[in-house]
Amino acid sequence: VAKNFETEHPYLNNTKQVFEISQPGAGHIRVHFAKFDLEKQYDQVFIKDKEGKLAESYSGNLGSFWSADVLGDTLRMEFVADFSNAAWGFSVDGYEFAP
Repeated sequence: VAKNFETEHPYLNNTKQVFEISQPGAGHIRVHFAKFDLEKQYDQVFIKDKEGKLAESYSGNLGSFWSADVLGDTLRMEFVADFSNAAWGFSVDGYEFAP
């Protein structure tokens, strides 16, 4: 399913952004990163379910990839950047879900 959201390019230091996708009736959801380039180890994206349970976290220059699946009908993505060395950021261009 087409869905676009992204950081600024480059993103700002000391940033925290939250993105959420809800798909009624979904049993699991995952997002597709068209591009992903964060300061390795220090800036991260956390993929969580609607209760806040962590499915996976990502950092570094990972290119284009699918995230881990989140169980349930809501995926919450939290982006946290520290105080220095901002990189390009990320761009999400869609998501998949299944019952």
